[in-house]
Amino acid sequence: MGRELAARRWLPDLALVSAALRTRETWRLVAAELPVQPGIAFVKALYDASAADILSHIGQTDASSGSLLVIGHNPGLEHLARQLAGPGSDAKALARLEEKFPTGALARVVFEGDWSGVSPARLTHCLRPKDLG
Repeated sequence: MGRELAARRWLPDLALVSAALRTRETWRLVAAELPVQPGIAFVKALYDASAADILSHIGQTDASSGSLLVIGHNPGLEHLARQLAGPGSDAKALARLEEKFPTGALARVVFEGDWSGVSPARLTHCLRPKDLG
């Protein structure tokens, strides 16, 4: 997924990563593929967090961060992606999200405003490892 982020130029300014071993390992693999290293925050509270808890952490992001990558756990991340998928979301991305949001999947959302007002957003992509070939 890191290679895909780099190829699409979806480079985060900041990564919020659960402090769990598995997510830190995922981050290490993603970061190795990025041409520029973003700021990183390991957040213990992202472990087993609900969608509301994850959104709360996102809302505390400094306005100077134009893009954010969150690496956490399901079901919280999947629920958050569904919650954020507002009007104008891509139909194909929504269908993929509804079908399955497995480990290693990426939901890309865009929105107007600052981090405290992320919802609603538009789901533009839902990439799963199996979709990348």
